[in-house]
Amino acid sequence: MQQKSYGISGKDKEAGRHLWMPVCFIMISCVILFGIIRYDRSNQMPEDFSFYFSFGTENNMFYDSASKVLVKDQRAKHPERYTTKLAVSKAQRKQIWEKIRQMDMDAYPDRYDPNPGSMSSPSLSIELTVSYRDYSKTIQCDQIAYTFEAKDQKGRLFLQTCKDIMELLQNSKEWKKLPQYERLYQ
Repeated sequence: MQQKSYGISGKDKEAGRHLWMPVCFIMISCVILFGIIRYDRSNQMPEDFSFYFSFGTENNMFYDSASKVLVKDQRAKHPERYTTKLAVSKAQRKQIWEKIRQMDMDAYPDRYDPNPGSMSSPSLSIELTVSYRDYSKTIQCDQIAYTFEAKDQKGRLFLQTCKDIMELLQNSKEWKKLPQYERLYQ
C-alpha cells in the first residue's frame, strides 16, 4: 500500500517561491496608494472651514464666513447701516482655502509685520483667523504699511492672500450696496 502525502509537493513549493514577488508588489503598491489618498484628503478643504478677516485703518471692516456677516464700517455712528450678509460660494471658499493652505498659517507668529520698519499714513491693520475641525489660528498685523509690500516671500504670500480676500469682499455686490464711509482713511 502506498502512503498518501498530504504535504506540499516539490512543484507546489517551486510555484510558491515565485508567488511571493507579486504578493509583495501588490502589498507595497497598496501602501503607496493609500498613502497618496491619505495625503490628498489632508489637502482638501474641510467641510467646517471658516475664516474671519478684518482690515482697515482701525480694523473697522470685517467678514466672518461662519456667520456670513459682512461689515463695511463697524465704527460708524450707525454700524447696522454698514452691515449685511454675504455667503461666499463654495468655489470662493475653496480658493481662499487653497491660498491659506499654501501660506501655512503655523509658519507665522500671532503678531506679524510683513515689512518691519516700513510705515505709512494711514496705516493698515489686518486680522486673519482660520478655523476648522479642532484647529484655530489668528494672525494679527497692527498698523503696518498700507503698501502691500513685504521684505520676503513669506510676507508677500501673506499679504497677497489678504489682498485677495479683501478684493473678493469689496467686489461683491453686497459690499457695493452698502453706503459710503462716514470718515476718511477707512
